[in-house]
Amino acid sequence: MYGGQYIMVKDGGLVTAYDAKTGKELYLQERAVAPTRYYASPVAANGYIYFTALDNGAVTVLKAGALAPMVVASNPELGERVAATPAIADDSLYIRTAGHLYAFANSK
Repeated sequence: MYGGQYIMVKDGGLVTAYDAKTGKELYLQERAVAPTRYYASPVAANGYIYFTALDNGAVTVLKAGALAPMVVASNPELGERVAATPAIADDSLYIRTAGHLYAFANSK
């Protein structure tokens, strides 16, 4: 849960969001992220939700709290499988692929 919403992703890049208080569906299975497989849970910080693709490590960023999925960034593939949920700490996003650990710092 983040920003009063439950956000889920399923294989094929289909994203669903529900209002956390009412359970009302905000959007259902809208293709918003890379159309591939997902294993890691989405993570959120600073008003954004990060989705990481299983097979290639592509990261898609959506604006949190929107009533429809709004893509704000699609990052290049990391080229390796990502099965671990990313971590966020000290304004950095950490992604562990099959063979590497990446840290992406906030450039504010």
